[in-house]
Amino acid sequence: MLDLIRLFTLSVETGSFSEAGRRLGLNPSSVSRRISELEAALSARLLNRTTRKLSLTEAGQIYYSRVRSIVEQMDEAAIAVSQIQSSPRGTVRVTTPTVFGRVVLAPILVEFAEAYPEIQLDVMETDRMLDLVEHNVDVAVRIMPPEDSLLIGKRLMAMPRILCASPTYLSRFEIPKTPDELQLHRLLACRRSAGYANWSIRHVDDGDMRQEVSISAVLTADANEILYEATLRGLGISIQPLWLVSADLVAGRLVRVLDDFEATGSSFDTALYVLYLQRTGLPPKVRLFVDFVQAGLEKALAPDGDGRRQLMPVDHTANAVLSMKAATCSPFSKNGK
Repeated sequence: MLDLIRLFTLSVETGSFSEAGRRLGLNPSSVSRRISELEAALSARLLNRTTRKLSLTEAGQIYYSRVRSIVEQMDEAAIAVSQIQSSPRGTVRVTTPTVFGRVVLAPILVEFAEAYPEIQLDVMETDRMLDLVEHNVDVAVRIMPPEDSLLIGKRLMAMPRILCASPTYLSRFEIPKTPDELQLHRLLACRRSAGYANWSIRHVDDGDMRQEVSISAVLTADANEILYEATLRGLGISIQPLWLVSADLVAGRLVRVLDDFEATGSSFDTALYVLYLQRTGLPPKVRLFVDFVQAGLEKALAPDGDGRRQLMPVDHTANAVLSMKAATCSPFSKNGK
C-alpha cells in the first residue's frame, strides 16, 4: 500500500504518469494501472485523467494532503540514516532572475561552491518563470510569490523600490519635496510594469499614506537595465529596486528622491522567495543549499540601523567571472542529472 501511495504522490507532483514512471523505472500504463488499484482500494476516484495532464478530484485533494506528510516523513527518516554514512554531493540546479543573480546572488553561489566542492551548481539566469519539473530545477530564487501550489519555501524579506536620480540631474532641477512635484520632472518608466503611466507612492512608516501620481515619461523601456543606465547618466528620475542601487547610493552615484517614500508601478507586495518543489524527501544537497542561500541573502540584504533601508554595498564588478560562466552554460536538459 505504501508503494501505491508513493506512486500517487509522485504522479501528482510531476503532473504525469510518464514522468512518475520514468523516475521509478515504470512504464506509464503500469503507473496508471497501479493508481487504479489504489482508487479501487479506497472506493474513490483520486485523479482526473486527460491526454495532456492530471488533476486532483475533491477526494484526491483530501487524500493527497493527508498522505503527503507520511511519505515525506518516511523519506526524511531514510535520508537521516544515509547522512550518517555519506556527505551531500551531486548537482543542484538553480534558477534566478538575471540581474539579481549577477548583482546579489553570485557572491553567495561562489561561497557555497568553495565551501562544498563535492556539490556542483548549475545556474540558469532568466527572467522567465520556469516550470521547475519541466526544467529539472531544484531551487528557484524569485522576487515574487509562488503561483504554483506545489512549490514551497520561505519568504525572506520585502524588496522595496525607491525613487532615485543622479547628482548631475538634481543639480539641474529642483529636488521634488512631495509626490505631486514629480510631475514637474523628467521621469523614466518601465513598460513591463502595469503602472508605467501611473506611479503609486507610499510613506515607508505609514503604508496607508499613499497616492497615485500620473506621469508622462521621457523614456519608457521594457528592460529596467536601460532605465538604470539612463538614471546613472542623469536623464531623469526612475523607480529602482533598492537591492540594485544600494552600492550607487553609498558611493554617491545616485541620490534617493523623496527619502520617506517607496514607489512602484505595479505592487508594493514585492518580496524575495527561495522556492523548491513540494516533494517527498528533500535531498540533503538541496536542503544544505537552501539554508546556505537563505542565510547569505539575509546577510547581503540586511537593513541598516533604522530597519527600513537596505543599503548593504554590493560590488558590481566582483561577479564578472561567475556571470560569464553562467552566460555560457547550456540550458538545462529536461532529464539531465
